[in-house]
Amino acid sequence: ESEIWIAGVDNEIGSGFSRENINRLVNHPGTVLISHEPTVFDAIDDNCSVLVLAGDTHGGQLPLPEWLWKRLGYKQYKYMRGWFQQGKKKMYVTTGIGTSTLPIRLLRPPEIVVLHFL
Repeated sequence: ESEIWIAGVDNEIGSGFSRENINRLVNHPGTVLISHEPTVFDAIDDNCSVLVLAGDTHGGQLPLPEWLWKRLGYKQYKYMRGWFQQGKKKMYVTTGIGTSTLPIRLLRPPEIVVLHFL
């Protein structure tokens, strides 16, 4: 029998959470971390067996080139949508169903994600 721990954080590192605190939070094998922003993924040690679920990016809403996202100061550009894995840690970033700032989506369909664990 195995346990699943579910934890959540609201904002990125620097808003009350340090790398040290995040890694303490996800140190238990089988942790699911729900985070508004996917940049928390960078703060987690690669040897942590954790699944991060995030969605702040809305899939980018607009398909702009990476260099433009960087120029606009958008830190989440490298985690726009989909699966990411580095070491033992994994993350899924959903495009979600909403919008942010501009009420439009271009080539970024909304999604509701259902994950099946075997």
